[in-house]
Amino acid sequence: MAYIFVLLAVIGFALQFTLTKAYQARTVTLSTSGKALLERSFYFAMTRSFAVAAIFFVARGFYVEITAFSVGVALGIMVLSLLSTVIGMMVLSRGKMSIYTLFLMLGGMMLPFFVGVIIWDEPLTWLRVLGLGLLTLSLFAPLFEAKDEGKKGGRLFFFLCLCMFFINGMFSILSNFHQITPGHVDAISFTILTSMFTGIGSGLLWVIVKVYARVNGETVESEVTDTPRSKPENRRYTLVNLLIILALALVSGAAFSLQLNSASELDASVLFPMITGGTIFFAAVAGFIFFKEKPKRYSAAGIIIAILATFLFFIG
Repeated sequence: MAYIFVLLAVIGFALQFTLTKAYQARTVTLSTSGKALLERSFYFAMTRSFAVAAIFFVARGFYVEITAFSVGVALGIMVLSLLSTVIGMMVLSRGKMSIYTLFLMLGGMMLPFFVGVIIWDEPLTWLRVLGLGLLTLSLFAPLFEAKDEGKKGGRLFFFLCLCMFFINGMFSILSNFHQITPGHVDAISFTILTSMFTGIGSGLLWVIVKVYARVNGETVESEVTDTPRSKPENRRYTLVNLLIILALALVSGAAFSLQLNSASELDASVLFPMITGGTIFFAAVAGFIFFKEKPKRYSAAGIIIAILATFLFFIG
């Protein structure tokens, strides 16, 4: 059953990437200022997080289980999520998206793998080592096709990428630690707690950015004007954005809950590499279906390698 949960989770994470890309395409342009991007990032995180909490609170029967341990871990995940929002925005304004994604996914896969083996005494087999190596190779493959993407970056860019490596890795480690430690709440309740705290934290930072901009006589409002002629367009624009956020909340919350349930049965050194490999494949499928993106030679090779690596974790 755990492997079925993993399969459903990676489909959910792939849809999460797809919906996030669709939302960003509608709200962010090359001319968007850094402050506007930061404001929109916090707004997006706030609305999505509160939507996740609301949807799963209703699905849970208007009840959420709470323990001091789970609240503490949820607060830790909130801090990591807020750091990821801020640093991620700084990274994307300084260098290549492909390199940022590489560090992000490597951190989410490698750190829990090694923590699982070294600290949690999970078995280390040659198939898992081979799978980890192949999966790492698959993540590097798109870099060969990203020579002209964005800026070259610098020391600060790579330092920030390294920060994202550890942030995403710690996110995976904390969520897994929660599931294997006595005194934790159920997966849906933990999803509600983490989403609620992240929504509150993002909301506070969103208000701070807005107040700071107003005090300094700046504006970080939507680029869609609020003239009488454009009001119907504004309503449609806002409605579609909210529908994307609701869909994103549903799939991301479900994927996170399924991952948590899987963590109770699978080793971290198996679970997170499988999620990484599966997400690479299904994200490519979703990109082809929704955006007509056809993988180029190296990317296609990376996808095939990722499928092989994921299979090695399944049998190893």
